[in-house]
Formats: sequence, C-alpha cells, structure tokens
Amino acid sequence: MDLVTDWGNKMFKRARIKLTGWYLLIIMTILLAFSGVIYTTTSHELERFAEAQRMRFEIRSNDPEFLPRRTTPPVIFIDQELLEETKKRLLMGLVIIDLGILGIAGILGYYLSGKTLRPIREVMNEQYRFVSDASHELKTPITAIKTTLEVAIRDKKLTRQEAKETLKSSLEEVNRLQKLAEGLLELTHNTREIQLRKTDIAKLVTAAVKTIEPLAIKKRIIVNTKVENIVGMIDQARMERALVTILDNAIKYSVTGGKVMVAGKLSEKLITIQVIDHGSGIGENDVLHVFDRFYRTDPARSTKGYGLGLAIAKQIVEEQRGKIEITSTLGKGTKIAIKLPYSAKLQKTNIS
Repeated sequence: MDLVTDWGNKMFKRARIKLTGWYLLIIMTILLAFSGVIYTTTSHELERFAEAQRMRFEIRSNDPEFLPRRTTPPVIFIDQELLEETKKRLLMGLVIIDLGILGIAGILGYYLSGKTLRPIREVMNEQYRFVSDASHELKTPITAIKTTLEVAIRDKKLTRQEAKETLKSSLEEVNRLQKLAEGLLELTHNTREIQLRKTDIAKLVTAAVKTIEPLAIKKRIIVNTKVENIVGMIDQARMERALVTILDNAIKYSVTGGKVMVAGKLSEKLITIQVIDHGSGIGENDVLHVFDRFYRTDPARSTKGYGLGLAIAKQIVEEQRGKIEITSTLGKGTKIAIKLPYSAKLQKTNIS
C-alpha cells in the first residue's frame, strides 16, 4: 500500500508540474503577444512623433516669416540615438514586467493546479485504498480454504466425517467470498435505476425488523418500534436493505438481553428514521470512519463481516437524496439517523 501511495504521490506531483507548465506556456504566449503589440505600437508612435517634429522644423526653417527672427543656428530636434535608447528601455521594461508576471503566475499556477488536481488525487487514493483493502479481504478466506484443503490432502488417515467437515468449512469460506463479491459489486455499481414509490414508513420499518428478528431472538434482544404515520417517496426494497444493515449492526454490537429502538418521525420537512442501541458504543476516532469501506471498529475482528454493510447503507440513502448521520458514546450506545426528503402531498394519499 505504501509503494502504491508513493507512486500515486509522484504521479500527482508530475501532473501538477506539467499542468503548471501549461499554465505558464499559455500566459507566456499571451504576454509575448501583448508585449509585441505594445512595443510595436509605441515604437511606431515615437518614430511618428520624431518625424512630425522634423517636418515641422523644416517647414518653419523654409518659411520667410521665421528667417528674420532666427539669431541662432537651427536646433536639431531629432536625436536618433535617443530614439533608439528609448526603444531599448521600453523593451527592457516590458521584459522585466513579463518576467515578474511569469514568476507570480508560476507560483499561483502551481497553487491552482494543486487545487484542481486535489479531487482527482483523492479519488485515486480512494481507489488505491479500495483495491488494497479488497485484496486483503479476499486473501483471508482464500488462504483459509487453501490451508484447509492442503491439510486434508496430506492426511492419509482422513475419515469420511473429517472430509465432510473440511468441505463444510471450505463452503463457509466460499459463501463469505460470495458475500464479499456481492458487496463489492454493490459499491461499484453506479448505474442502478432507483425505483421511487409511495411507501408507508411504518410498514418499511416493520418489514426490516421482521428480517432481523431471528438474530434478535438469538441474542435475546428486544426491538421496539415507534413510527409516526408517514408516507415517503423512496425505493422501498433498497431502503429496507439499508435499514436491515443498520439494525443488524445494532444487534451485533448490543449486549445480550439488551434493547434496540427504531423510531420514525417527521420534522423540518424531513423523514427521520432512527436506530438506537445501548451497546458498547464507538470511539470518537472510529465514528469518523464507520461509513468507510472495509472499516472495522473491532480490531480483533471477533464480529463477522467485512465492513461493507454501512458503506452500502450510506450509498443507498444518498442515492435517494437523503443523508445518514451517526452519534455514539463509548460504553453507552449508538444512534444512526436516516434523513429523507418529505413531500406533504404524499401524506394525503392512501397507500394500497
């Protein structure tokens, strides 16, 4: 991962320098064009002014009215060396100004190119992390399957029952791989069509609770619901999946015999569905990353899973113009809130 990150940083730096170079090339071209126009125009005006002065002097010199008044030798108004010196100073001034502008433009260009490329860099880093984490998660079950099968092959006294246990263990790992692959496809599939329909939020919550009921019974956890009579325009199937994932996490990390509350209410033109547990809670540092792909708050990984569930739940909520928030206190519990847009017109419509 470090090698990949270093390579990405070097590539980003090269791209930044290259983009800055293009900025400077464009600015330099514009400066040269403007400076050329200014120098040519000014030089032409100086020469025109000098020529006008010369012609005026010649006219006055040949005019009889001015001859009697002239008591001193004629004054030469044209100094070609002075004219050329003025042009040189003009050219030098333009060069100094252009170099100053290029220097400032180089600094600003490097800064702006960094800001321009930063979103691309973040996306690339996210892809690197995703590939690295996915590779790591894939490696674990594959290694387990390989080790189990190798041990079974080398065991010359392997019984039929032991062979069945080996196959059963391998099948469990294959199922884990299948779930991981499905999760990865879910996260990377961005062309999905959302089926928004009028949905009774209370029925949605009831269906999600019923899905995770076996897990709740196994841990002797009571799931209470308190949902107002609300109708929302959502993709029911996918939102139910997101809610099931959140409930699944709440039950997994709750103490045996505990309680989980699911509440649904309408506030500030938002439909809010809250899942509240009184489990172990999440630390401040972990709260910031719970929706990241492959992130696990359990360092020992004593709880099964790949850390994809909440990332998928967040994606489902956001693709339906909603947002998901989490607050947690270590040792006291966690509250996850799904907030979805609400239309008052739907509330007056009955759902068949």
